[in-house]
Amino acid sequence: MPSVKAHAPSSESAVFAEFQQTSQLISTIAVNENPTESDDALAQLRQIFDKYLELPSLLDQHLGTMVSELAGAARSIMGTDQIDHFWQSPLPRILSALYGLSKVRGRKRVQKFLPHTVNDVEVVLETLEKLNQEQTPEPLLNTDGGPQLWESVYSMWSWMGILSLVPFDSTIIMDETKISKLISLGKKHLSQPGPSREMAAICLASWLSRPDLEEVQLVSFIDWSKNVLENYISNSRDIFVTMGTLQVLVTVLKVSTASRETMIKRMAQLRPVLLEISQRNAPNLILRKNLIKWWTRLGAAYLPPRVASWRYQRGRRSLKENLLQSSTRDNDKNAKAEQSIKVDASGSEIFLVPDEVEEAMGQIIGGLTDPSTIVRWSAAKGVGRITERLPEICAHDVIDALLELLDDTEKDNDWHGACLAFAELARRGLLLSHRLMEIIPKISKALHYDVPRRQTSVGAHVRDAACYTCWAIARAYSPAMLKPFVSQLSESVVLAFLFDREVNCRRAASAAFQEFVGRQGAQNFKHGLSILTVADYFSLGNRIDAYTTIALQIARFDEYRRPIINNLLYVKLRHWDKAIRTLSSKALGKIVYLDTEYIEYTAIPHLLENSLDSRNVQLRHGAVLGLAEIIHAFNGVKSSEKSIEALLSKATLTSIPEHVATIEKKRLYRGKGGEQMREAVCRLIECISITGIPLTVPQQVRLLDSLDACIPHPNEAIQEQAGKALCALMRFYFPVTSNGPSDRLQKRVVDKYVKQLKTSTNPAVTRGFALALGCLPAKLLAPSEKVLNLCLANLCKSSRPDAQVGSDKDAETRRNSLVALTRISTTVGLEVAPRINECIVPLNTKQVGHVFTALFCGLEDYNKEQRGDVGSMSRIVAMQGLVDMAILATRSRSCDQFFSADIATQLVGGILKQLAEKLDAVRSVAGKCLLRLLLQQNPQIPYIPQREKLLIALRSGTSFDREDINWADSATAFPLVMKVAQIETYFDFVISGLVISVGSLTQSVSKYAADVLVNWAKESTDKDIQRLGRGNKLNAF
Repeated sequence: MPSVKAHAPSSESAVFAEFQQTSQLISTIAVNENPTESDDALAQLRQIFDKYLELPSLLDQHLGTMVSELAGAARSIMGTDQIDHFWQSPLPRILSALYGLSKVRGRKRVQKFLPHTVNDVEVVLETLEKLNQEQTPEPLLNTDGGPQLWESVYSMWSWMGILSLVPFDSTIIMDETKISKLISLGKKHLSQPGPSREMAAICLASWLSRPDLEEVQLVSFIDWSKNVLENYISNSRDIFVTMGTLQVLVTVLKVSTASRETMIKRMAQLRPVLLEISQRNAPNLILRKNLIKWWTRLGAAYLPPRVASWRYQRGRRSLKENLLQSSTRDNDKNAKAEQSIKVDASGSEIFLVPDEVEEAMGQIIGGLTDPSTIVRWSAAKGVGRITERLPEICAHDVIDALLELLDDTEKDNDWHGACLAFAELARRGLLLSHRLMEIIPKISKALHYDVPRRQTSVGAHVRDAACYTCWAIARAYSPAMLKPFVSQLSESVVLAFLFDREVNCRRAASAAFQEFVGRQGAQNFKHGLSILTVADYFSLGNRIDAYTTIALQIARFDEYRRPIINNLLYVKLRHWDKAIRTLSSKALGKIVYLDTEYIEYTAIPHLLENSLDSRNVQLRHGAVLGLAEIIHAFNGVKSSEKSIEALLSKATLTSIPEHVATIEKKRLYRGKGGEQMREAVCRLIECISITGIPLTVPQQVRLLDSLDACIPHPNEAIQEQAGKALCALMRFYFPVTSNGPSDRLQKRVVDKYVKQLKTSTNPAVTRGFALALGCLPAKLLAPSEKVLNLCLANLCKSSRPDAQVGSDKDAETRRNSLVALTRISTTVGLEVAPRINECIVPLNTKQVGHVFTALFCGLEDYNKEQRGDVGSMSRIVAMQGLVDMAILATRSRSCDQFFSADIATQLVGGILKQLAEKLDAVRSVAGKCLLRLLLQQNPQIPYIPQREKLLIALRSGTSFDREDINWADSATAFPLVMKVAQIETYFDFVISGLVISVGSLTQSVSKYAADVLVNWAKESTDKDIQRLGRGNKLNAF
């Protein structure tokens, strides 16, 4: 067996697959003086580098080679006469390529590969001076792939930055005049608006921090900085130079090797000025971020550079030991160790904290409430860095200040900043055990923070930060320390990764739970390993699966069942997002069988009460949906031995049927959210019917009246749900005799619906009742041939492409009529089926012919209006209906009476025509319908001409799978369809569709359709070309 090492070199070289191409492009840029070719090479380099933005470490193996080659080529040009003709030389392309690498891999990684000898200093400085005099030529200003001046400036400042680390005295490197030029040049570039300002600031800070320049140049720069900052206070205009100057000062505080006392003394004059700027709440977020960094580093400079000994130290941590430990001996040791740390540290950590530190901490804590996330994040890190240098008593004051930020639940920025700060404190062990009892309840609340704002809510960033805090707590503390909080933390985190609306929050909560299980031990977080098996990063990416599948599996554990049910019941069913309320109701329905007693005596009364709330539409809508899904779930719980009367109490069975009437009496359909309530009530009626809750005749009629009021509603979702409810209600109630339904029932339902479809001039009415006819059971649709003819005739008439509702055409009525025709045919059937006490007449040959004719007419519906090609709705349902009818006819014992070779040819040809047409949605459905037709087995669809040739032509690869072809993609579909055109039977159908696609307004569709036709014409004989003349197809071109 070959070793892993034997394959390592090939694997490593494969991670940057374009290295050879990159080397050639770099060589082209480095030596080619032709601007056009070099610009093309540079554009290709940018594209290659940008591919690695998400995982730039893949470039590391070859990074040094690429940087060295580019820097060497640049160095050979710098200091020569070519620099005088900057834009004609390869240098700007080389420097732009270096910037492209820096952008992807980062400045620090690229910098260390740049040449940094003493001889390079003056050459780089001269080049910077030359660039300061240059301007980007007009032809390059409007190009994305060509070199830009600021990119060259960025790369040169980056190069000068690494040269600041040359370990020789500055007088040896260059004279004082050139040093002054460097500082002066840097000050000029601090006013630039782009990345070159940041690079100049970092480089300038690095030079000013050299020990041999600090005494003179740094002090002079600080004086100059004070003037800049005071000018900003007076006019607030020079924002860029202020940002650049502050970045230099912040970086100096970070990299300077001077003593703390020296830095404090030098920076003291800037503190009042920066305090005034901070109190003004500058509008620029970069400026605010740098101010936070300034206060953090200045505050840290006033404190001894040591880590507080009073902090909690967990000691040696082993993931393996945590998972395998079976006793609490190690936990006891950790607890004793912490106590000893406290004892040892007492009395040794008290020292005078300067007032400047309190001032700095006040500014940093204020930064936790900043509107910008990056400012709050910087402030949180600042809180951690300063607190770990403070004595314990002062650290508790910081924690108290953070807890105050969590008092107002309306301020989401405060909550986000506080959670980030707590995470940073936890990572450093600065949250002692006696403060956890105050903090963890707040963090648990932050895990579910969601504040409504108009039509949406805010809080996703707070929940994400709370997950980060939990993750930090899990890593920082021993199992014994967190044992009192295990129940609260586990429930909160599990509910977060199951039911959070945002995928990033679900995944963050899952990561926190994984850390808890791994660090705190599987015995503390019960069933942790089993939960992590089903709730991982990828499975939680799908919100529907998280609610309906993973939640059910976790609810099987007793510790999490009631919290899950309560969260769905009291929180998620009143969520502002309708989709969440719908998912929550489905999740609740799936969990019913695990705790039927709690659901009946707690959940159902609660939902019945909330569904009548007249103030909060979200509350009552979610309650109705939850009630409906719970009732539907009891249908799965009941069995032949246990009826619904045995599962639910008499009071519950009495109150549920009357609930719909109560909602209507309170007029809860009116006003905002009335449409949602109608849809939810229709779902409730459907679930009542499916479950078989006993209803009196008046109750049945009242429910039917409610559905009749919803069927003609203009909202399609309400019509669709009303149709489903009608189907269930009429199927499980309203019994009929062996002689058929009563005259009263027939007039009340079928005759009424047909009349509305036939005579109404309101499009919403005809749409709804056309759909409703297709939802009726066979006992009402076909008690006699006369009634069945009445339904089919009116639906066929209303489905014609030229049918009108009033004085106008209506696409939805035509579509719903075609859907109803297919449903009626499927419901009634083509053969007599034995049904107890029911008289049902199957469809005869003539009626089936009428249905096929109506569906084929639907395939020719090309009506257009302001919305575009609205006839496509009819064409889509017609294709689906034709395939259903073909399968239905094939399965009957008298197949030849209903299905013939002519129908099969017309069916396949009509679908092929749609497959060659211009709309992506139509092609997608056509492709699926065609494959369903061809691959249908047991029985196979008969009479399809050239079936094998058709399958071979549509085969996209060596395997044939109905899911592996993207029919919506014209580039994929048209070449395959053109192969089918070589079959004589289908030639006319395919060409007709492609001709329509050639005239499409969508450029890609028109292009690919024209390409396949032209390519076919080039490869065809004269006889094949003459076939285009049939049916006047040439005139279409």
